[in-house]
Amino acid sequence: MPVSKRSRGRAFEFWVRDWCREHGAAVHVCGRKAVYMREKLKDGKPGALKLMTKGDDIFGCDLIALYPFHAPLFIQATKDKSIKKRLEEIKKYPWNTLGQYVKVQLWQQEARAKVKIYSFNGKDLVETARIINRKLFLRG
Repeated sequence: MPVSKRSRGRAFEFWVRDWCREHGAAVHVCGRKAVYMREKLKDGKPGALKLMTKGDDIFGCDLIALYPFHAPLFIQATKDKSIKKRLEEIKKYPWNTLGQYVKVQLWQQEARAKVKIYSFNGKDLVETARIINRKLFLRG
């Protein structure tokens, strides 16, 4: 069972990957890349180099899912209660959100067995579906 905030988030990304695969998609999950960061000492001088990992998202998204005969689906997965920061990150890129070329979604885990799915319409995130106990429910 993951214990840190990062590991819980990563576990949710893998849950989304597995869910998409179960429904016929080929999925790529963005990894983490190693970077060297220099520590700052208390007196303001540079310290030793430390090896750390940094997220390596593609256009602000964690996963890319390819379903047969559908536009590629870019997914940002989050366990965060606020989606505002994720929306601002997605808005940085020039998405063609007409649906014929690409689809962008944010999947937000609310509870252990409940996931909200928001679709990006070029301006906002609109809730379009929910997954409850691994069953998909489309919204009006």
